[in-house]
Amino acid sequence: MTGLMYQLIMRRGQRRPWQLLLGVLGVALGVAIVLAIDLTNASALKGFEISSQSIVNGYSHQIQGGPAGLDESLYRRLRTGLGLHRLLPLVEGVVSVGDDNHYQLMGMDPIALLGTDVPGASGRDGGALLRLIAEPDTVYIADSVARHLQLQVPGTITVYAGERQRVLNVIGIMPAHGQVQGQLLQSGLLTDIATAQELLGMQGRLSRIDITLNNDEVKRVRALLAPGQRLETAETPLRVMAQMTRAFRINLTALSLLALVIGAFLIYNTMTLSVLQRREQFAVLRILGTAHGDIFLLVICESLALAALGILAGYALGIGLSHVLIRFAARTLEDLYFVTEVQHIYLNGWSFIKATALGLAGVLAAACLPARDAMNTVPVLTHSRSFLEQRARSDQGRLLLYSCCCGVIAVIILLSSGRSISGGFASLFFIIISFALLSPLLLVVLVSMLRPLLEGLAGLTGGIATRGVLASLSRTRVAVTALAVAISATIGVSIMIGSFRHSVETWLRNYLRADVYITTIARSGDYTMGTRLLKQLRAIPGVEKLTTTSYQNVWQNGNPVRLRVVDIDRQVFASYPLKHRDIARSWALFNHGDGVLVSEPFAYHHRLREGDEITLDGDAGARQFRVAGIYVDYGSDQGVITMDRNIYHKYWREARVTSAALYSASSVDVEALARSLNDGPLQATEFRARANRVIREQSMRIFDRTFSITQVLRVLTVIIAVIGIFGALMSIQLERNREFAVLRATGLTAAGLRQLILTEGGLMGLAAGIIAMPLGIMLAAVLIYVINRRSFGWTMDFLLEPRYLAGALVLGLGAGILAGVYPA
Repeated sequence: MTGLMYQLIMRRGQRRPWQLLLGVLGVALGVAIVLAIDLTNASALKGFEISSQSIVNGYSHQIQGGPAGLDESLYRRLRTGLGLHRLLPLVEGVVSVGDDNHYQLMGMDPIALLGTDVPGASGRDGGALLRLIAEPDTVYIADSVARHLQLQVPGTITVYAGERQRVLNVIGIMPAHGQVQGQLLQSGLLTDIATAQELLGMQGRLSRIDITLNNDEVKRVRALLAPGQRLETAETPLRVMAQMTRAFRINLTALSLLALVIGAFLIYNTMTLSVLQRREQFAVLRILGTAHGDIFLLVICESLALAALGILAGYALGIGLSHVLIRFAARTLEDLYFVTEVQHIYLNGWSFIKATALGLAGVLAAACLPARDAMNTVPVLTHSRSFLEQRARSDQGRLLLYSCCCGVIAVIILLSSGRSISGGFASLFFIIISFALLSPLLLVVLVSMLRPLLEGLAGLTGGIATRGVLASLSRTRVAVTALAVAISATIGVSIMIGSFRHSVETWLRNYLRADVYITTIARSGDYTMGTRLLKQLRAIPGVEKLTTTSYQNVWQNGNPVRLRVVDIDRQVFASYPLKHRDIARSWALFNHGDGVLVSEPFAYHHRLREGDEITLDGDAGARQFRVAGIYVDYGSDQGVITMDRNIYHKYWREARVTSAALYSASSVDVEALARSLNDGPLQATEFRARANRVIREQSMRIFDRTFSITQVLRVLTVIIAVIGIFGALMSIQLERNREFAVLRATGLTAAGLRQLILTEGGLMGLAAGIIAMPLGIMLAAVLIYVINRRSFGWTMDFLLEPRYLAGALVLGLGAGILAGVYPA
């Protein structure tokens, strides 16, 4: 029987190659999206790991300080007092070359490397680094920087850091691979500590000290450290990076799994139609004595053949797609988190194994029900279409019961999963299954309701079309369900993005009250606005008020957090979108007591409420602060703490001003004021003035870029659905050749027949679009109130725009009509 099964499978492919091809394409696209997303996520983590390795340079620990960094005398005490020799002092900061080129500047001590076992620290490579000390104002640059800036050796490069600038002599171009120079030059520029301190305004201070310690030495070093100084393991940077981007990566993975679920629906569609089209063949096999299990195995083997071809094609498509998605992902990571060098795809076997396993699981799950139907074929009823359709109608009650059960399971998971992101996506999956089981009943109701309308518009053709859809319910319900699920995903994601965009626009409009904002050109790096520049800005005619902001990294319970230091008055404070609007109480605690404001994501992730206390590590030790208020903020999904500058100076020494906001008189032209600042006091600095309107527009452009990768995945998901509905509807129409011949014989014209086929396809597509609406709205609600809340910690308004629902109808109707063009 094995040979006969093989022949049946091959003959099936020869008779309906286009149908199998569409099934293979559905699997391939589903697997490709899963593989591409997994490769993108894995490559991002690999890039973080490479960055982390370039940061720690093979050392086991890092000593870090607070916002002011470390006093360089600590390095001397470690080396001479404790007798430690494998340690490296570093000074780091972001500098710019021109307006749009920003690089990491690293100052290090070449002498500290000599005599260590760090690769490349001795010999020719280590000696080359000594030129940084022997020759003043010198710098080594990475070969990627040299190519981008078209620099050669010898040459010069003008580097800017805030109001400071310096012309450095390029004495070497080093490849970024393997050796210590390559590791240190991952970010761009390498110089000696003194030059970096002068350029970055960090005289007498270090950013960190890399060090290798055993267990006994760890205790000795911890005992030596002052309050505010921390000893962390080398894995800490990678752990922080991975934690920051965890929600982003989980959401991408969920979108890829959604595409795979839709692909599984299409496989179910393909295999169900295949079984229905070969009922007579299965009946003959049963009469000849073929066992139930053999027929079941036949269908499963066919599905596995489809899966094998689809997975192989998905490998190629997935690798190609990953090279596109990595660019979107890298840009999003830079916009939201940090400057990253994630630019390449790192192929790994685990990603291919996961994509293969998920693809096979989806195909087998989708093929089990059709295989069971084939196994249970009753030979005597093979030619009875009425029996088949009657059974499809009788299934409605059972499917309704299953749908209710899946809905109850979804609710239970939502209520019991707490803050679990995976639990939110699991409930989303059961909601989709619930509606998928309910869609055949909804199809019958919708078509019955639309029948009078179609008969009135298309006459007899409309009536025949509605009866044809209902008469072939065993076939049409599968195709309509697959298309409805895909369209609902599009509706849900569109509503979520639209609601998020509306919430961000409202937040920016209420939050950005100043007329002009002065910020650094770079997307990363905290440049300092000096006292002289601030005095010049305050003296500008038309400027009524100036507020400043500093961003610092501090520690809370062993984890780094972002601290925003401001000097604002009560009027500006009142513009903060506080969740509870007790302005007087919050202002008193914020301005006069040790109170802080925390953003909504920070409060969610740390389970804080107003009045709770949080502990931050100050320069002199840990200090407790009371939460004076929680405010809406979409600027960081990790959350931010906002503190008054006077309170900050009680516990920290360093508070460099990194941005400023200007409030002008009502008669001042804001755009002209921004231009005059850029052409005047800001011209030779790394800061630029932007009008309120420009800031909002730039923020919304970043928002749109953030969701560009989601848009790509959404388009691919719709393509999968359209391919599936096209194949399913074309199969249904081509199967009815005899029925169409009878209609032609009774007087139906060729034009009338084409109209009938297109009407049926359009009716099925329209029904799918209507069925997708409630499911799409429910998916959007779960995405907004559950998934986004658990992933990022913020809340948003629910905005349901008619264009999303209209688009669903157009998409469904268009797919249905398109599928009917070839049969017509």
